[in-house]
Amino acid sequence: MPRRCVVGGCSNEKVEYLNISIHLFPSEPKLRRIWEKNVQNTRVDWSATKWSNICSVHFNEDCFDSRPMKRVLKPDAVPTIF
Repeated sequence: MPRRCVVGGCSNEKVEYLNISIHLFPSEPKLRRIWEKNVQNTRVDWSATKWSNICSVHFNEDCFDSRPMKRVLKPDAVPTIF
């Protein structure tokens, strides 16, 4: 099963040529709850699972560390673009 973005109205998957990446919800409870609340603004009564993902479209560029051949989400990144 492909990993898809859980944000309401977004069905992005990882698409390398468009530079779209998919990111699992953080395991740290406080940060995870912030992500979940932000997604709930697009999906009423939604709850994250251990398989929930958000695509890179929903993060500002400064949320990423650029590494050779890979964009890595910073540990404290929060999705804010909806």
